[in-house]
Amino acid sequence: MKVAILTFHNEDNYGALLQAYSLQQTLLKMGVNSQFIEIEPKHPDEVNKEEKTTNGPMNFFANKLQIENSKRGVLFEAFREAHLHRSKSYTSEELEKLSDNYECFIVGSDQVWNFYSPVVDYRYVLPFVPKEKSYSYAASFGTDRVPDKLRGQLSEAFQNFQMISVREESGREIIRDLTGREAVVCLDPSLLMSAADFEKIEEGQEIDAQYVLLFILSYDEVLVEKAKKYAIEHGLQLKTITACFMPQFGFEAWNQTGEEQWIYLIHHAQAVFTNSFHGTVLSLMFGKIFMVAGLKGALEKRNGRIYELLKMVDAEGSLEEPISIGVEVFQEKIQQRKKISMNYLKKVQDCHE
Repeated sequence: MKVAILTFHNEDNYGALLQAYSLQQTLLKMGVNSQFIEIEPKHPDEVNKEEKTTNGPMNFFANKLQIENSKRGVLFEAFREAHLHRSKSYTSEELEKLSDNYECFIVGSDQVWNFYSPVVDYRYVLPFVPKEKSYSYAASFGTDRVPDKLRGQLSEAFQNFQMISVREESGREIIRDLTGREAVVCLDPSLLMSAADFEKIEEGQEIDAQYVLLFILSYDEVLVEKAKKYAIEHGLQLKTITACFMPQFGFEAWNQTGEEQWIYLIHHAQAVFTNSFHGTVLSLMFGKIFMVAGLKGALEKRNGRIYELLKMVDAEGSLEEPISIGVEVFQEKIQQRKKISMNYLKKVQDCHE
């Protein structure tokens, strides 16, 4: 059985890569071969990125961000080359002829149905795939509603799926509202893995001193101060990974950390402070003391996934103070949802064997 996966595996993003790797590895353990489909951008940027760099004090941080992200992008691509099975690149026109090459197509996980995002387009609802081959797994809308102007188009598109799986309860409500169908709420693929699975790919050098790890997607003054305070009170160093260059810190952060190093640094931290969903997943999986903050501003709509996860494992206290629930308790709390998720994937497999 050969499966095509459509997701954001090419995003230079720790969580996007983690979920993509995890889904492919889970399918492989089931005896299913898969490929991530390489889709050419719908509207490629024709402007030379090097020409976009400007000079002057007002543009220093923008230039710094571009340089740092470019360096880190090399590390992400190295991870993809080493660990992901990918197809050749296809244009939109070529996708129309792709259906015969695979037994079925799975779109997800990640926010592949967040139609407020500039990286999402109609190709992620599989218009080029017949219904009997169309599936999703833990697909997310990243919000609790879709754009009004797309409701009719999406309603028709989702009717063309053989089975639908979403990541959040809010996604199930959207599918029910648009189609009257019942979607299956499944775990993010990273939660189908074990700590041992991630230990196999982590890389890092032993750090001289014990440390607190701060990993944030956007700057959060309260979370930063909480991490600093915890480090001081426990006599620990404060180490930081950022999703991008953040001059607000006032201290050095590990901006050029690859996927394998990111996993290693969470695994070996004494405590983790984060506003990242997948940073939270790894903290729970490795039994870390951790504290979580919700994203703010324009990113606030993404918080549903973190809040649902914390509620599922009775760890909502981590929103107020650093806590640990232990690996065994964590695994026990997700066991039922994990069973539902694996049964869903098994059902997809059974439909094509």
